[in-house]
Amino acid sequence: MGSDTRPRLALLFLLFILTFLWTVNTGKVGLWEPTEARYADIAWGMVATGDWWTPQQNYLVHFDKPAPAYWPPAAALRILGKRAWVPRISSLLLALLCVSLTYFWGRRLWGATGGLWAALILGTTLFYSASARVVSTDLPLCAAVILGQWAAWEILASGAGSHVELKKWPRLFWLSLGVGFAVKGPVALLLILLPALVFKAAARMEAGGRLRDFRWKEGILIFCCTGLPWYLSVCWRHPGLLMDLVHNHTLRRFFTTAHHREGPFYYYINILAGGFFPWIVVLGTAIAGDIRSAFKRDAGSHWALWCFSTWVPAFLIFSISGSKLPAYILPLFPIWSLQAAGFLIPGGSGPDNRREISGLVFGTGLLLALAGGFGMIFLKAPSMSSYLEESVRRQASIGAGLLIMGGLILFWLIRPPLRTTLRWLLVTAAAWSAASTVFALQLPAASAGFGAIRKIGETAAAYTKDRPGSKCAAYRCFPGSLPFYTDSPLITVGVDRTETYQNADLYRSLVLPRTANLDSLISAGAGLWIVKAHNAAEWKARLHSIPLEIGSEGAWKLYSISDTPSRSEDCSN
Repeated sequence: MGSDTRPRLALLFLLFILTFLWTVNTGKVGLWEPTEARYADIAWGMVATGDWWTPQQNYLVHFDKPAPAYWPPAAALRILGKRAWVPRISSLLLALLCVSLTYFWGRRLWGATGGLWAALILGTTLFYSASARVVSTDLPLCAAVILGQWAAWEILASGAGSHVELKKWPRLFWLSLGVGFAVKGPVALLLILLPALVFKAAARMEAGGRLRDFRWKEGILIFCCTGLPWYLSVCWRHPGLLMDLVHNHTLRRFFTTAHHREGPFYYYINILAGGFFPWIVVLGTAIAGDIRSAFKRDAGSHWALWCFSTWVPAFLIFSISGSKLPAYILPLFPIWSLQAAGFLIPGGSGPDNRREISGLVFGTGLLLALAGGFGMIFLKAPSMSSYLEESVRRQASIGAGLLIMGGLILFWLIRPPLRTTLRWLLVTAAAWSAASTVFALQLPAASAGFGAIRKIGETAAAYTKDRPGSKCAAYRCFPGSLPFYTDSPLITVGVDRTETYQNADLYRSLVLPRTANLDSLISAGAGLWIVKAHNAAEWKARLHSIPLEIGSEGAWKLYSISDTPSRSEDCSN
């Protein structure tokens, strides 16, 4: 077997293992509210209506994100049909693409070993693995960011040993920037274009590449052809949308907390510490080494400067933004994985000491296995337990046990120095004790609004199928997965939705004020109601009929009214 074949087989084997880990039990868990359910509903709306240019949530126009962001899950639904796990296939494929791109970039930097380390680190980080298992609109941006940053590095680092192909890399850079802008808007400029400018300023012309090597005239044309068509089209069709996108979805999102996604300045430090598990200690050590390298201006200073140029400005801007979500920093995970991989390989940014590194890797892996096993066995978070099936917890515990056995076998084969292993294990445990404490304190508040609705969605779908003409309604809540499961619009009472750009008649029929007459809705066919548990008493007090509970999952309750008697009839009997 040729020396060039083995790394490719190793990559294929890694992708196969990741595919298994990212797909196991995904069909047993329903769509997570509210984010995943909203994405799946919008994607299915494109398939059902045939309009792939206008995002629609619950049959109403929804311009919160550009339409191209929903095209991957919509394509999966168009090909494989409407099932809850189908839109997740697009996330799986995009996540595998990102891992593959990270491998090839690492291979170009340090050979096959470096590429495999980078791909392994990215594919096994906690937050990235979780993102690959749910419907995500951030993974298309993640793929564009990897390719764009790679192309920019090849252009600017030509004097540091990289080979610049004068046409290919600039075209890939501008194509990636256009695709990133099409799916996520101006944040692509922050993650792809800004790093190139910062790096060139920080390198002080020491790098061989020049800004003119980006071929700006041709590049801007490529960017306009790929990144602007959707924006130009919808803004032409909907007057005022351009100002809304700039003001409400960009400026207000950054400068204010109007979107109710605020968090402390250190918000993303917690996300990084938890999301990059189990490699956070490796990354921290690599960052410390790269800081020394950047100040010394040694052989690795260009790579160190590039790493910091790609993520430090973005990380700081995200941290001071008034709107914060964990997924905002997902596109930074590939460059962090490459930075960590550079520490682990001989000749990279770390020490050329395989026994030292083996102790670090073993200690981190063993801690991961122990945390996974004991966490799944002993964690009893009430807000999450109702959404994790017993079979899933059991299989996770078995998998953690196998990881521990594998770690012991690895320890026997490598035999790292005991003192080295204990030192890294203690450092990792200390770091993770602090991070886990912060995470545990935030878990109840973070998980209170989330849940996987599967049983309720299937019950509602069966109910509406058996009773043609029956309508679904929600009182003071909006479970975005219900339109997906039932394939019919959901009437909402007491939930605000923007009326701009909507069909007026359709809007008034689906979005009702809190003061709406519930009995009139029931008479018009709204026989199926979904209510949050804490609003159930208030809702029942407004009815003249006696509701029948036909489903319950977490904080959600499903009621049937059309088959139940009125209160007066019940009293007369």
